[in-house]
Amino acid sequence: MRRSNLFGSRSGRTQRSFLFHSFSVFQILEEQKALSIAAADALSAEDFGTKTLDDVVGELCARFTLVVPEIDGDEISVSQREVDIEVKDFDRIATVKGTAIDVEVPFVGLSKHLETQPSRYDHSPPEATVKRDVIEFTIQGRALDAAAVEEQIDSRVEAIQTYLENLATDFQQYNNSLCSVLTPYVEHRKQKLDSDDDLTSKLKYKKRDRD
Repeated sequence: MRRSNLFGSRSGRTQRSFLFHSFSVFQILEEQKALSIAAADALSAEDFGTKTLDDVVGELCARFTLVVPEIDGDEISVSQREVDIEVKDFDRIATVKGTAIDVEVPFVGLSKHLETQPSRYDHSPPEATVKRDVIEFTIQGRALDAAAVEEQIDSRVEAIQTYLENLATDFQQYNNSLCSVLTPYVEHRKQKLDSDDDLTSKLKYKKRDRD
């Protein structure tokens, strides 16, 4: 006599969603670098004012520093609902009633960074979605046990935190070099503005401020 295989699976065959896979960290770093250089090239005389070059560079570095999102593990919340779960019963697929625990993990920061794959990663990124300022995922089964559910939630959150720590390492390397990257662009921009101002002052015509 064959045994009935009653292990539950997801019903509906919905597309699974994973964090840290939509963008490469190298793509994010290059985009951020390009934005910071463009900002340096767009500096005006008013932006310099009486500030030193180091002050202007420091302000740009602060503006374009990359920071990973921070998750708030103390504010994790859950809700419960009944769901249909597919099970294999001998050679047929049956649908039975099960329980789903929907988990919300609040975070502060740019949600795009939760979709960014760090340079160090494994091939099993955390399964979850991002909506506004929360990370959402679901634990479901036919006969859930509180202790087992807590273990799965903690494990998922820990995996997310590990990816964030890896991403933070990449961001820190970028941040540490940002000021040295921007300094020559800021210096060149200041020289250009001074040169332009010097040119008009040498003309015999009255200098007119631009509107």
